[in-house]
Amino acid sequence: ITEIDHSEQQKAVDAIVEEGKMNVNYSPKAVFDGKTSVLFNVKNIKNNHAPIVFSIYDEDGNCIYESKKIEQGYEMNKIELETELEKGIHDCSIKIGYAEEGNVSSVFPISIEVR
Repeated sequence: ITEIDHSEQQKAVDAIVEEGKMNVNYSPKAVFDGKTSVLFNVKNIKNNHAPIVFSIYDEDGNCIYESKKIEQGYEMNKIELETELEKGIHDCSIKIGYAEEGNVSSVFPISIEVR
């Protein structure tokens, strides 16, 4: 048993970090006509490592939408909420992460206007 050279240790750490990176691309403001979006976008850009999924939560933390997998190079620009929100502007959150790879996910604010 020999100790791993420091430069090899750093290469291994760098590879793990690179593998876990995820580029998030979404519109922070969405507009809905009732439950159906008229302005909405989430993209999974080609240099991500795997399909992504996202969930949208209302101000009380209730899940109001869960996506199916979005493959690299594809986007989702129309959705229908599972729960209808009242007319007005809502300060919601969106959780975006890899569908299957590890546990990389992040939560971001999203403003939803319901007309």
